[in-house]
Amino acid sequence: MSDVSAKIAAATDGDTVVIPAGLVTWSSGVNITKAIKIVGAGSGALIGHSETSQTIGTGSRTFTFTARPGYTPNVGDTLRAIFPCDGSNFMQGTVTSFSGSTLVVNVTSTGGSGSQPFWTFLTIPASITTIVNSSNSGAVFNINESVNGHVDVSGVYFQASNSNGPTPSGDNVEINYVAGGQAVLIHDCRSSVAGVGAYGFRSSTNRGVIYRCSFDSQFQSIVGHNGLGWNDIGIGFINFSDPTGSWSSNSTMGTADATGLNNFYVEDCYFSAMPIQAMDIGASSRVVVRHCIFDNSGFSSHGPDTGPIGLRYLEAYNNTLVFTSGGDSDGSKTLALNWFWLMRGGTAVITDNVLPAISSTAWGAKGNIQMTVENIRRNAGPYPCWTTYPAPHQVGQGYINGLAIEPIYVWNNTGTAGNNVGLQDYNPDECGHNEQMSTFIQSGRDYITGTAKPGYSKYTYPHPLVTPVNLRIQ
Repeated sequence: MSDVSAKIAAATDGDTVVIPAGLVTWSSGVNITKAIKIVGAGSGALIGHSETSQTIGTGSRTFTFTARPGYTPNVGDTLRAIFPCDGSNFMQGTVTSFSGSTLVVNVTSTGGSGSQPFWTFLTIPASITTIVNSSNSGAVFNINESVNGHVDVSGVYFQASNSNGPTPSGDNVEINYVAGGQAVLIHDCRSSVAGVGAYGFRSSTNRGVIYRCSFDSQFQSIVGHNGLGWNDIGIGFINFSDPTGSWSSNSTMGTADATGLNNFYVEDCYFSAMPIQAMDIGASSRVVVRHCIFDNSGFSSHGPDTGPIGLRYLEAYNNTLVFTSGGDSDGSKTLALNWFWLMRGGTAVITDNVLPAISSTAWGAKGNIQMTVENIRRNAGPYPCWTTYPAPHQVGQGYINGLAIEPIYVWNNTGTAGNNVGLQDYNPDECGHNEQMSTFIQSGRDYITGTAKPGYSKYTYPHPLVTPVNLRIQ
């Protein structure tokens, strides 16, 4: 850490700091305030999944394979197939053929045993820079936006992990708002979290781009969700002070973001085995999530209940969401995925995603797009036990030249769940008023399904700040 810290301290705007390959453990982090590039040797990448049941062993193995956008397996690539229930279950080898969706791998090394029902695939590059955060607080990189240019981080495998079991772990990367700052770029990285309350990446600004990154919970403690794995978060957005007036200005959804710097963009990323909070969208956030894969992973949000103000809006489009039932009845091979999206406030567009039904013997049938107003039954936050419609900053509320109804629009989603929306009451009723979701969230008023948002069109993809790279060298 001291070497990297010294290099960053000596760098000036526009410089590049190179971190060599190897595994290091940091007990404290580094502050970054300059417009510099930080480049690691490689991170490895989550690049696809298979629902082909296979018995762990060496030799030729054939999978029906769904690849991450931008990646096509080539003969000779080294891949590792992991069963997400336990990181020790794996098969690693080289690709011998790929045609259509059929992937054949010659497995030469294994871990674990038995037959496993589904697999997530990793690239294994020749060189990896791995930084383990062993602290219980603080981030590996604490980044302040620079007014002189973009902070750019790539090629690092971050691990938030400590030895204290369920004690909260420090985050991997934190991004902080600075007035007049420019967007932070994080790309071609991998982030694993294995401490309760740990964030992979955490942002308190509504500008920036995270792209071609991979996120996982180190595949720990899926059964029963006790201890590690339950509160792990891939990316979190929290803007407590609302510094840019997000809740007192009109939306910049889609092409209304004329510069690409008025929303935070997450694109071409892969989230695996993070069933509750692959992403957590909090106070005043304006977030665009697109062209990502959520492999047995869902994401949550915060209204003005446990947070002070509630998310402003979400755009989620052209994402592929995956749910796999392992065929078990005890949850030993099926993740307890309760939703793909949980909306607790603000507005959204959710369109052109692939949404399968969430149904298994182990956990039953779950909703895909769930909506709730917690503070009508929850005695918490700035507006506890609210009783009149609309609740402040609730689902379907926004700002259109003043606070106004700004419905969530859900349309053109495919898969076995499609545009299905469900309402979720907060329980227990801590307020005793017996308020119901059906009063506060109504179809046609607070959310609209099957109809496109009037005047909406998607922002340029890929984001203009994105640079191309070959996933094989990650």
